[in-house]
Amino acid sequence: CTLVEEAYNCYPKTITIITLPLFAKFKITVTTVHANDDGSTDNIHGLDAATLKKRKVQYLDIAAPEQGKKMFDKGGNDDPRTFTSQLTGRGPLLPGWQKKVKPIMCAYKLVKSDFEYWPLGGKIEEFMENYEKGLFINGNRQMF
Repeated sequence: CTLVEEAYNCYPKTITIITLPLFAKFKITVTTVHANDDGSTDNIHGLDAATLKKRKVQYLDIAAPEQGKKMFDKGGNDDPRTFTSQLTGRGPLLPGWQKKVKPIMCAYKLVKSDFEYWPLGGKIEEFMENYEKGLFINGNRQMF
């Protein structure tokens, strides 16, 4: 049983679709829009009013110690709170860095997960959302 990933990358927008052929009703769609701001754009994905009402916004801070460490921590020196780049002089990221650091880029991620199999649907979708959150945080920590 293998996950199938399709990625459509056209900066500043990317779309990733993950399916599992064994389960026809399993699908994760991640739409990303990159913007030169601090995460303050409200509806960057252009969602309609009904979808906006259902949307759950989560702000992910790559410098927050409590976010994302459980599932993907490989050790090493990828902690933005303590790392300073020898090459660029960038870092460390101190509290409130989002308003102080320039230039800054925000990756707005819209995650839609579908696992329409009763009674497991809600639990599996919740797991998928937490898994993606860990991927986003740790991937961006490593890019910093």
